Amino acid sequence: MTITSKHIDYKDADGTVFEGVVYIPENAKNSKVPAVLVFPAFRGITEFEKDKGHQLAELGYFAFVADVYGKGVRPTERADAFATMGPLVSNLVSYHGTLKPIPDLPLDPILETSVQVHHGDADFHIAKDQVDGFHEEMRTRQADFVFVSHAKAVHAFTEPEADSFNAPGIGYNEKAAKRSWMATLGIFDEVFA
Repeated sequence: MTITSKHIDYKDADGTVFEGVVYIPENAKNSKVPAVLVFPAFRGITEFEKDKGHQLAELGYFAFVADVYGKGVRPTERADAFATMGPLVSNLVSYHGTLKPIPDLPLDPILETSVQVHHGDADFHIAKDQVDGFHEEMRTRQADFVFVSHAKAVHAFTEPEADSFNAPGIGYNEKAAKRSWMATLGIFDEVFA
């Protein structure tokens, strides 16, 4: 299938310019297709997010990789990143994300966002008390959530280049990457049915 990709500038209500990337499958030219928004991790749009957008388009989805910080802007603090992204999300899938709450970040008492978390069971960067705390927060906030712990997977297990980071406890795990991706597509089937 032929995929067309383009960088798209767009503005918010305040006039801030953002630069996202759109991936259009060939089948979208003559028919309606489901759209999927891909939100980047802390570093903003990287080749990893672009690759996911392309993969989604190959499956027939219209994919848009969103820039949530502003054209050329990248956050340096985690709290700034999460404060920017939070209000935009109605369904969320997290791969090897940090589960520790951000101090002083105001949260709605009831979480309306559906959450699917993919965690590396061997990820020592995320302590067991963080996993337990995450579960407790989801229950307290009456969230619709799924938590999957992938055996033998460490931090960054979905990123094929993770082994080149040469950092302890960070590495690619093909099986966990494929399984988490298939679970993500399952959520899309549910949401777009």
